[in-house]
Amino acid sequence: MVKFLQFVPLFLLFISCKDPGSKTEAKTERYNQSRLNRIATVQRDIIQKGLTGSNQVLIFKDGQIIYDSIVNSGLRGDENITDQTIFPLWSMTKPITTVAVMILLEEGKIFLDDPIEKHLPEMADPKCQHESGNTYPCTRSVTILDLLAHRSGWGYYPRKSDGQQVLLSDLWYKDLEDFSRSMVSIPLKFEPGSQYQYGINTSILGRLIEVITGKSLYEFLKDRILGPLEMHDTKFHLTDDEKVRLQPLLRNENGVINFYKHKYNELSYLKSSEVQLGGAGMVSTTKDYANFCQMLLNNGSFKGRHIISPTSVELIKTPLNPELENGTFTGCSTGFSLFILTDPVKDGTLSPKGIFGWGGYHGTLFWIDQKNNLFGLVMDRTSQPATDVFRKVRIATYQALN
Repeated sequence: MVKFLQFVPLFLLFISCKDPGSKTEAKTERYNQSRLNRIATVQRDIIQKGLTGSNQVLIFKDGQIIYDSIVNSGLRGDENITDQTIFPLWSMTKPITTVAVMILLEEGKIFLDDPIEKHLPEMADPKCQHESGNTYPCTRSVTILDLLAHRSGWGYYPRKSDGQQVLLSDLWYKDLEDFSRSMVSIPLKFEPGSQYQYGINTSILGRLIEVITGKSLYEFLKDRILGPLEMHDTKFHLTDDEKVRLQPLLRNENGVINFYKHKYNELSYLKSSEVQLGGAGMVSTTKDYANFCQMLLNNGSFKGRHIISPTSVELIKTPLNPELENGTFTGCSTGFSLFILTDPVKDGTLSPKGIFGWGGYHGTLFWIDQKNNLFGLVMDRTSQPATDVFRKVRIATYQALN
């Protein structure tokens, strides 16, 4: 172990930067390439501050990649990012599952006001919890809309495992049915639909998809989303070969920067696991997730392939909840597991009102900007807060737009 501050002056010598302009011809009338290249300075800065290790930023505009830069840290225990590097998506799994729900909605197989027990009978007669701690029968059922908007009353329920706080693990359950039934025993923190609380809602929707389609969640996602979007490295499991490609996790432990390949995965990523958590469980590559972002930017289509309708894209990015007052998405409301920028002044990054996106537990981030025909994607793996990273990358991006 090496104290982080002891090697800060030296590690800059080992940073490698992929040529940001290597994959595109600059359209100078749409953006300033020299300003855009300042993002590399941001990428180095967040390494120096111990916010992340090796990281990649990709900016796509007007049908082409205008910036694609990998900055490798050279820190002991970290690994260089390549086009084959795999990242845990954690909550960036949620938008993928949400799109799957939109497919079922478009096909008339579900309705937003469906009570969840219509499809998952075990969830009938939910219990709510009073502020006093006492429970009582909720006045109404949880609906599909409540789950999509994180207004069900279910949150996250971390557990202690080997002395560590674990947010969520597939090893706690036999399959998604077992997961769903286990949630029934947890009282809702408030009346369904009355408040916002981020939590396991999208993973319950993953079970709903299984019941409606008669397929595993992964099979349905492959058939309707991952296959058409050419996201062949996006899945719920890792083979032995793929484990080698997994990016290490940065942890700041009492001022010491350490990297861990598998110790803090929390999820098993076993191919045999039947607990495919639609709110947290997938891994992916930069290229794969960029294809998903491109589909959202294009109002539901990718290379002429229809995934969902523009109406569905509009629906998932509709602000539904009060603005978040602090954290990564300050100045934003939330929709269906997406942030939507509602107050550009409070956000302070030059980003226009209406951009939308989300992030993951281990530092991955994306945003879609349909006004400027642009999306941005940040891929890294860190346990550190992502607020500074996300703000600085966006500031550098929008400073470059003419």
